Amino acid sequence: MNSGNTPPSSDSTPMSLTTKMVRGAGWIFSAKMAGRILTALKLVILARLLSPGDFGLFGIVVLAMAGFEALTRTGFDEALVQRREDIRDDLNTAWTVQVIRGLLLAVFLIASAPFIAWFFDEPRALPLLRILGGVKFIGSFSNIGMIFWQKELHFNKRALHGTLVAFISAMAGIIAGLILRNVWALVWSNIAGTLSGLLLSYVMHPYRPRFSWDRERARTLLKYGVWVTGTSMLVYFSAYLDNLMVGKLLGTEALGFYVMAYQLSLLPLKETAYAVSGVFMPGYAKLQGDPKRLSRAYERTLGITAAVSFPVCLGIILIAPPAVRLVLGDEWTPSIPLIQILMVAQLIKSLSATGSPLFLGTGRPHYEFRTQIARAVVLGVSLAPAILFLGINGAALSVVLSAIAMVLVYMAGLRGIVGRISDLLRNSLLPPLAGSMVMMALLTYPAVFLARQEISGGELAIALTALILSGGLLYGLACWWFARQLGNSLIQEVLLRILKSIKPAKQDIQKTGPGRREHE
Repeated sequence: MNSGNTPPSSDSTPMSLTTKMVRGAGWIFSAKMAGRILTALKLVILARLLSPGDFGLFGIVVLAMAGFEALTRTGFDEALVQRREDIRDDLNTAWTVQVIRGLLLAVFLIASAPFIAWFFDEPRALPLLRILGGVKFIGSFSNIGMIFWQKELHFNKRALHGTLVAFISAMAGIIAGLILRNVWALVWSNIAGTLSGLLLSYVMHPYRPRFSWDRERARTLLKYGVWVTGTSMLVYFSAYLDNLMVGKLLGTEALGFYVMAYQLSLLPLKETAYAVSGVFMPGYAKLQGDPKRLSRAYERTLGITAAVSFPVCLGIILIAPPAVRLVLGDEWTPSIPLIQILMVAQLIKSLSATGSPLFLGTGRPHYEFRTQIARAVVLGVSLAPAILFLGINGAALSVVLSAIAMVLVYMAGLRGIVGRISDLLRNSLLPPLAGSMVMMALLTYPAVFLARQEISGGELAIALTALILSGGLLYGLACWWFARQLGNSLIQEVLLRILKSIKPAKQDIQKTGPGRREHE
């Protein structure tokens, strides 16, 4: 039996690494669906209870918190996962830095709260920033031992932790929204998610960190992590500059529409395509000495991501008008074109996001840094003129342009790792793209017709459900057919292996439930 401070060893069950990676992707994909549904439910209910201004106000708070997190990110987690040697002696030093970082975040956030409130002319943001700054410090004590779930490919435990946190956060937000009916519902949702994540990290993993400092170990981790820190700053700039400019130039209410549209555009992929892509980072670290297996593993990653991203993004573009009217209400109709434009950006970014774990896992964090530089430069140059000439929709178009720039640089970096990429892209992208085009061609007229109808909410819900189910069926059949015609078994194989992974993953979770020590 492991002692409290002894992390689990590697999995002793013989299994192909690629199989474990794809199985982990399947588990993450299925388990994360619960988190996606919960988050969507929270957004939908709170959209009915709160005003766009409330979402804009909380968007200002998130903007400030994310900024300080990006500036102080250490990259130690990625460094620990990427290292091939034993990391047990590094954990306590990394955890100590994590807590110190949390303290600095809290101090910076509380101290800067008056300036942030002044900059956006929103005094209501002041107490929110101060309270969430303190909560951020408490959350920094989270158990760093969870890093072994990712390093040893135990994705079932990681997914369970995330799903439980999402459930608690969503329920807290919904209950608070029903009672308070103001921005504090979003605050309580954040607090509940942070505190439950902290508690569950110790309940679900036996490792017990302690304060310790080793200068050499910290320096070694920082040498890798500095690229992650730089990338994190660029990601923040690219992800939140649009929010900052919309909030400053167009006001809190416009920011509320933009924040809601951005979250809804991100939601379908955040817990599926992006999550599945991230599963493969520790696998790439183990395969970095075997280029052929590395290329094959990445091809599967891109195939999984494309199989999800193409139909989801293009399908949401089709159904956005009737769906927003049904789910959010007429008050949120200005967000419809924003959602449609941002879905194009999310499709591009979901595909290029597959490069991030590849770059980090193979010890090339500077490749990821370059992609984010391209994204940040294009966004920085185009955003202000786009908003001034096109208003809030111009901000979304600027995000699309920045995503295109990012994917071009990502492809150059990908070529430097796997060599020729034309066959890889054809095998991974062509069947999902063709299947999605068939779906779009057959369902565009019904979607437009439905959006123009003045029917009751119940009838609209039934029609929309039928449209979504029809789209899924058409896409699946067309994608499968194109894969067969092209002699490409990748998409078929990936989908089948994901489905087969659900049963073993369920058995895993039953064997190693919360609070049990790990023996794998």
